[in-house]
Amino acid sequence: MKKVLQIFSAFLFLNLIAGDLKAQLLPPNLPEQDACSALQICGNFFTPYGYQSTGSVMDLNTTPCGSPEAASVWFRLEVNSPGIIVFAITPVDPADDYDFAVVDITNGNCNSIQQSEVIRCNFNNNEQPNTYYPNGVIGLNTTSTTTTVFAGLYGQPFLQQINANAGDVYLIMINNYGHDDCFGGCPGSGFLLDFAGSTAGFNQPPPPKFQQVLPYCDLSQQLTVKLNTNVLCSSIATDGSDFYLTPSGTVASAQGLNCTGPAGYTDKIKLNFSSPLPNGDYSIHAKVGTDGNTLLGLCNSALVTPDSLNFHVGLDPIAMISIDSPACQTIKINLNTPTACNTIAPDGTDFVITGPSNVVIASATGTNCIPGGFTSTVELSLAQPIAVDGIYTVKSYVGSDGNTLADSCGRVLPTLNQISFNVNSFNGLLKALPDSTICNLGEVVTLYGINNGPSPSSGFDYTWTPTTNVQNPNSLYTPLIVPGFFSNYVLATVDANGCYLRDSAKIRVIPFIGALTPLQSELCIGDALKLHASNGVQYSWYEDASLSTPPDNNTFDCTSCPEPIAKPPLGTNDYFVLIKSSVGCLDTLKTVIVVHDKPLIESYPADTTVKYGKSVTLHATGGTLYSWSPVSTMTDPQVANPIVTPKEPTAYIVVGLNEFGCMNYDTSFVDVDYRVLTQLPNAFSPNGDDLNDVFKVANIGLRKLITFQVYDRWGKQVFETINPDEGWDGTYKGKPLDGGVYYYYIKLGYADNVVETFKGDVTLIR
Repeated sequence: MKKVLQIFSAFLFLNLIAGDLKAQLLPPNLPEQDACSALQICGNFFTPYGYQSTGSVMDLNTTPCGSPEAASVWFRLEVNSPGIIVFAITPVDPADDYDFAVVDITNGNCNSIQQSEVIRCNFNNNEQPNTYYPNGVIGLNTTSTTTTVFAGLYGQPFLQQINANAGDVYLIMINNYGHDDCFGGCPGSGFLLDFAGSTAGFNQPPPPKFQQVLPYCDLSQQLTVKLNTNVLCSSIATDGSDFYLTPSGTVASAQGLNCTGPAGYTDKIKLNFSSPLPNGDYSIHAKVGTDGNTLLGLCNSALVTPDSLNFHVGLDPIAMISIDSPACQTIKINLNTPTACNTIAPDGTDFVITGPSNVVIASATGTNCIPGGFTSTVELSLAQPIAVDGIYTVKSYVGSDGNTLADSCGRVLPTLNQISFNVNSFNGLLKALPDSTICNLGEVVTLYGINNGPSPSSGFDYTWTPTTNVQNPNSLYTPLIVPGFFSNYVLATVDANGCYLRDSAKIRVIPFIGALTPLQSELCIGDALKLHASNGVQYSWYEDASLSTPPDNNTFDCTSCPEPIAKPPLGTNDYFVLIKSSVGCLDTLKTVIVVHDKPLIESYPADTTVKYGKSVTLHATGGTLYSWSPVSTMTDPQVANPIVTPKEPTAYIVVGLNEFGCMNYDTSFVDVDYRVLTQLPNAFSPNGDDLNDVFKVANIGLRKLITFQVYDRWGKQVFETINPDEGWDGTYKGKPLDGGVYYYYIKLGYADNVVETFKGDVTLIR
């Protein structure tokens, strides 16, 4: 693209020279005649124009070359890759005298150029005939070591090259002095600014965009589009095909202001319509024309579609259509059509603002107003920023100048025309913190803010309200002693736009109360107790009020759970639980556990033996209450000295309780002696005298008769029974036997399964 532009610029330059064309003299005070509105270029550039005056601003009152700017035009270079910068300024008319200065504005300000920032200047004379100044060409080259040439000198057309770095920004001011014999009284004929030999790279300027439809009383047949930057006259399709209208209408032709041919550039394009447009609202749009392109900037960057502007056909009254935000110290009112700057009362009395608070307008001005000019935006400056939020209304009135706003077409802003705007200081730019919940009144928290608003040049001033318990109400960070259960502290400041910024920090106090059961308990030594803490999310158990010593593992099965099982030692034990809530609040609760010793229970006799069927008295000591078991062979199990009659060896257990309910036990073992002396007669006489008539075991008692047999001397069994109540009466099968000696065999069983056997003889006496 840069090469195409260089070729095209050279082509136009050669055509002008060949045709002996003279430059078009432009009107004074054009934007590119001021440093801050310099034409941004990216390589070779040709201008067919002659300039006059120094623009609206005298940017260079003097230079190291001893002369200021005069009949000047400014160019801007932004370096994107390092290298050298050289250039040649070649006049269309070799007799034209062009002077130049190069300003390094990389770290400077185009509104206030310092002489020290002028790094090259050449005000060399080009008085004809001039053998030292071939064709009037001046510039920078790689061989010169000179950086300045004073006015009035001859024969030094070139200065030293510039060694540029990426990020450097340079301004080139070129004076259009004209012919030296005219002493500046005849304009230059245009020139080519040629960067051949430069190795530094330059940024492309942004592409052009529609900016506004210039005010005109009757827009039904033509309008002028103002662009944000200059475009090449050669990129404008003269048939108007770079544009189209909606909802209706046809663009018949287009002509760039100051465009008399393919050479040149302009930021204003006049469009003519094929037929008048009816009154109504329209839009003008950009498109690719019949020339194959949209509008092109000075470096051939194309206007990006879609792009459009709205305009109105018809002499409707001037109206306020919108207010720019923010609207706090300066109120920017946008109008539906440009108004004459000289109809705006400087004291702001064309307007009144009403709303939740009193608003005083200090002054009014039109945006970018110049004498005799027009503006679509009126700026109202307020005596004080609007401090109270709410809906405000701007109304129009006849000002102190005797009129409301008006334009050159006779349209006026009617009185009592109004528009509203909202002032909201709680807009999120300022954040007051913390929004939090704490546990106790009187806690100290730090109020602080985060500010994303634009800062005034003097910095922000802050205020916290209310000031109750706030240590420093005018500091962004300040301690607060929380005074109540719900506190709302508002942080306020004013930003660079004069707008109040506010936000509130909300602090709630919710006292935290944990729960613990039991708070008091009594245990017996060795017993376990389950404690229950609740209402928190974290629990820590301690055995001292300073909360430094947790219970050991033998006492608590856990020290960080809500329900530990405790086995305290003998005596009075204090335990503390620290309960933490979900918001970090703490509560400490105490439980007292008294541990009593067990009673020393003794029973006696400890071990004893009784004959089967006999009783013995047991005794217990050491308790206040007793309970014996087993109870089946006992008289009263709830007394200290019950009587027991065991049928078998028995361990009698006594459980004793003391006055604290603690229990212990002891055991008495009672053995049973089942043995009985067996009495068997050695003779009997069954004669019916009821004395010794039957042979049997006389004292069998509780024993079991297992076997009772009698034999004669020949071994014949003559009697047998297992009934302890029966005996042998000396008969056999009902017949008396002869007297003599007989033999018995007896087996007796005891309750402990012991069996006794008796063998012997008995004499039957007849």
